[in-house]
Amino acid sequence: MNNTPLSPQFGPRLQKLDREIQHSLSEVRRHIQALEQAEKNAAGKAPFADLLKASIDEQNSKKPS
Repeated sequence: MNNTPLSPQFGPRLQKLDREIQHSLSEVRRHIQALEQAEKNAAGKAPFADLLKASIDEQNSKKPS
């Protein structure tokens, strides 16, 4: 592979962008799981918004800091 003088400048930027993308995808997956859990629990029990909030709160409490 032919490395140009600009290559060292792009490597760290691409790695940072990759980490940001992976973090964002993780958040999206977490919210989708919360939606699925809320939908599963929503069988006529409470308004969907309340169940969704409870599910997100539960996921946030499980999330490592």
